[in-house]
Amino acid sequence: MSVEEQFKSMIEGFVLKALDGRSEEEVERIMDSDLVGKALAKSIPEIGSITADSLVEASPGMLAERRGNAALAEDEIRRSYGEGIDLCEMLLRCAHEMGEEYVDRHFNPGEEGVPLLRWVIGHLHARGCRVAEEALLLLKAGYPLGAYARWRALHEIVVVGAFIKQHGDEVAVRYYEHLAVERWLLLKAASESGRIRAEEEAELLKAQTHVDQLKARYGAAFAGDYGWAAEALKDSAHTGFRAIEEAADFSHLRFNYRDASASIHASPGLAFEPPGSEHRGSTLLAGPSGFGIVTPAHAVALSLTVSTGTLLTSTDSWAAPFVLSAMVNLAERAGEALVAAEQAMERRHEQERTQAEGTLASD
Repeated sequence: MSVEEQFKSMIEGFVLKALDGRSEEEVERIMDSDLVGKALAKSIPEIGSITADSLVEASPGMLAERRGNAALAEDEIRRSYGEGIDLCEMLLRCAHEMGEEYVDRHFNPGEEGVPLLRWVIGHLHARGCRVAEEALLLLKAGYPLGAYARWRALHEIVVVGAFIKQHGDEVAVRYYEHLAVERWLLLKAASESGRIRAEEEAELLKAQTHVDQLKARYGAAFAGDYGWAAEALKDSAHTGFRAIEEAADFSHLRFNYRDASASIHASPGLAFEPPGSEHRGSTLLAGPSGFGIVTPAHAVALSLTVSTGTLLTSTDSWAAPFVLSAMVNLAERAGEALVAAEQAMERRHEQERTQAEGTLASD
């Protein structure tokens, strides 16, 4: 019995029980009125609570089945893509260790404090490592579109880091001071949506004053999105992130950025033609898939390499050329292993499809 049928049967039972003992004429009169509808509307919270209780009671078995299916998907991805994903994880380990060493070397404040450019680059690299970790976890679980969406965020972090390094201390200062603009915009949004707390009203006024001072110093454009980069991009033909991407020489990844953006937005392409649907026999995919792993995994590997390069070359480093050469080599190996794994999976599914078609034909 479907959920729809279950609730219909339940409601009919309640109505019949409530009208038991009444004359046929009285039942007809009540059914023709809006009394039943009003009574049912009042009973919705109670029925919802009873239903929730039954779901909690059944949850161990239901969740065990769900987790079992997830484990099977993870196992298939591990068997198919293990080598390539391991190489991506090695790149993440390299990026993480280089970040730790960078902090050890350059984040000792001393008398003058940490140079702001190093402070900004170091924090962006740390953020990039965290996002890369999230992407790899999604890949290992069979959610490549989610991983691609996280790569989009990683790409933005890497590009912004490269841009700031390219333009030096002045832009690093503006980037850091733009933190006040972001806080102001958040408080302003809370106020406009009616969700601001009383104590935050005073914070909003202080934030507005601070932003006004920053606008007086840097210009009105500073208060907008990517306003910290406005002066450096004043001659650009583009605006926003695309202008930063072009200025930092990442325009060659514009296709991938737009492609990954579809994983974030309500794209009709991914709603009606998700990757792997032809192998699953349905476009209504709501769970994990082993197809579409290659592009986001390799993109994460390459972005980690670039982020580490930005970090290491922001100061004098004897190790930089050797570390980056090794990471480039690992990224190439990861790409080759991932492509080979996907091709093997394609062949395996093609064989299974052919065998299934042969069985149907013989029947």
